[in-house]
Amino acid sequence: MQEASGEIWGTYDTVFGAPAVRPSVDAYVGPLPDEAAGIEFETDIEADVGLPPGRARWSGPRTGVEIREDWALITATKRFTNPQAVLHAFLTEFGLDQRDVTWVLPQPAVARAGS
Repeated sequence: MQEASGEIWGTYDTVFGAPAVRPSVDAYVGPLPDEAAGIEFETDIEADVGLPPGRARWSGPRTGVEIREDWALITATKRFTNPQAVLHAFLTEFGLDQRDVTWVLPQPAVARAGS
């Protein structure tokens, strides 16, 4: 659903075994490691203040942060998945590693004059 909508969703955090007071979108700051599953995104919405370095959180309701029942959501201006993570997840699911895969790249179409 997040892929199609361009929205990033989050729900209640669990802090020391107890649920948070309100839902939030939480993220790590910076790019995903090569084998990490997840979504990288950018947003124009200011993150909450007071979090540890390397962490970002958007809680609401407030401008740019919508609350829908038990979910918080923000709109991403740019979003993309980590292709290495997608490959890693696929290979792991089938018990393979990159040495088990033969890559076949598509060949460009060649136009011939007079054909």
